[in-house]
Amino acid sequence: MEIENDVSQQKTFLNFLSHYLWLIFIGFIFFIILCIKSYQEVPEIRSHKSIQQWSSSYNPHILGFISDSHIATYNHFSINDTENILNIYKETNAEKVLFAGDLCDNFGSNTIIKHGRQYSNDFAIFNQITQQYPKDYIIIASGNHDEFGVDSYNSSNHLILQYADFYKKNPIYKSYDNFLISKVKLDDIDIFIMNPYSYPTVSAGLGYYMNLTKEMVDKIETALLAPSNSTTRLLLTHFPLSYSMIDVKSSTKKTLTDVVTSSNITAVLAGHSHLELVIHRKATLEIHSCAVKREAKKGSGYRYITIDNGGLNDHSF
Repeated sequence: MEIENDVSQQKTFLNFLSHYLWLIFIGFIFFIILCIKSYQEVPEIRSHKSIQQWSSSYNPHILGFISDSHIATYNHFSINDTENILNIYKETNAEKVLFAGDLCDNFGSNTIIKHGRQYSNDFAIFNQITQQYPKDYIIIASGNHDEFGVDSYNSSNHLILQYADFYKKNPIYKSYDNFLISKVKLDDIDIFIMNPYSYPTVSAGLGYYMNLTKEMVDKIETALLAPSNSTTRLLLTHFPLSYSMIDVKSSTKKTLTDVVTSSNITAVLAGHSHLELVIHRKATLEIHSCAVKREAKKGSGYRYITIDNGGLNDHSF
């Protein structure tokens, strides 16, 4: 009788395991997931280099930073907000305005069925807004909307080269290589402008990520690694680094993110996501600006980047 009870108890235990072992297994998986670090370890990022001698005579630089105005003939808010924000920068004596792309919407209409391509009316409005400013006052990275349906780099339908004075009135941008990666020097600050596009470009819907090649990453790496005595190095581009391709690497076997974060870049200034965000990428900050374009309860955003003795400060409005 005792043997039968023992067998019965064993069967009950095995029956229990057969019904609930999967719960134990799932619980174990969740425990493993919770134990995995969900953050990236980065070195300490200081507001200024500790080895740098502070100079009270240093004149701080005040830069405006905006992105994604999406100017369109059918959206008067995009026009008014861009004008108003640029006027705020002018009144507050910002030295330069850094514009991270998507100047224009390039859809032609606000209907459900629409086609993205180069619309000269949108660029003409942008040109009209910016004519009151010097050609080098607004430093521009081209956005994916600005590049919809361009046949070739120097083709007549690459309208940002014809309407944005930063490109139109600067002869270095007759060359694609300089459009891909170039540098503006502002005292002890290097401002790199990166436009990671290859031609012909696609129309709307497919150009949401960078279309990189090994040769493009090589050229960007060469430019970023060139000798410089700057104390602050900024990279202005439309796409966040997470929108690059990890399977495309330079000749030194580096992804674009590896190239940027190993080139002593103080901050990457990007748009595209329309979201305000600050990301640590090793010892480099990546700062996303909220879109100028109004959408839902977001938009009409702009930022100030200040540089003082090599230290960077970022503030959004």
